[in-house]
Amino acid sequence: MDTQDWLPTSSTIKHLRFLHSFSLTPVFFFALAQNPSANLVSALALFLILAVAIFPASHGFNSYYDRDKGSIGGLEKPPMVDSQLLTIAVGLETLGLALTAICFGPIPTIALIAYGIASKLYSHPAVRLKAMPWISLLVVATFQGPVIYWLVNQTTANGTSLFLDNLGLVVSFFMVVAAYPLTQIYQHDEDRQRGDLTLSRLFGIRGTFIFSISCLSVALGALLLLSVDLRWLAFILLQLPAGIRLLRWAHASWKTPSEANYKNAASCLNTLTLTSSVGFISMFLVGRFS
Repeated sequence: MDTQDWLPTSSTIKHLRFLHSFSLTPVFFFALAQNPSANLVSALALFLILAVAIFPASHGFNSYYDRDKGSIGGLEKPPMVDSQLLTIAVGLETLGLALTAICFGPIPTIALIAYGIASKLYSHPAVRLKAMPWISLLVVATFQGPVIYWLVNQTTANGTSLFLDNLGLVVSFFMVVAAYPLTQIYQHDEDRQRGDLTLSRLFGIRGTFIFSISCLSVALGALLLLSVDLRWLAFILLQLPAGIRLLRWAHASWKTPSEANYKNAASCLNTLTLTSSVGFISMFLVGRFS
């Protein structure tokens, strides 16, 4: 067999969206920030498993079943899906699960198997949770929020969490809930043509912003009001640039709906990802070395 037959094509690599995986890591860093004494070797191993295998595999499954022609998360102009994408995605997922089993045992592996099943049901035409706005919100927010938060605590924690576990789970849930409809706000036309009533289509542009900003406020408010560690006030202040960026984008989109496009969404969500991740990592380092 020619090596070119099994090496990933340019299209496949793009649809795996490795860089886009970092948009899913703030919950990882949030969980890590709760445990300054976390095992760093375990944390690095889990991070690589998620960012290099599990998350890209999920992206690959979604791209394979969606066959989007318009912009998607991490790709403004997605290329045509190559027939090998599904095989590569399955291979990546299998690798990630095998490494999880070796490094962390059966329970975390089962959690990631469930994550993979959910990611397939999200886009597979036989089920297509994406077209079910409230169910898709619940599934996506649960697996990308509390499940990842729990997984980090289970695999890396040494000692007691700074937060009550329930609070961390709730905050991680609302973090994902806030971002989820913003990832759909520029896809209304394509979703309409496909017949998918996504959450953002259900809300409309204005409703999407109101919902996302409200949920983000709930998450930040819980950090400030319910935490016994006032250093989280500094974290929230670090989020002001991203918050201002989000409010300005919302205002522009309310006046001119065409502003709710891929470029603005990517810019705003990347800013939110960067500021929150840097803030969580800073909280972790302060706790570890103070």
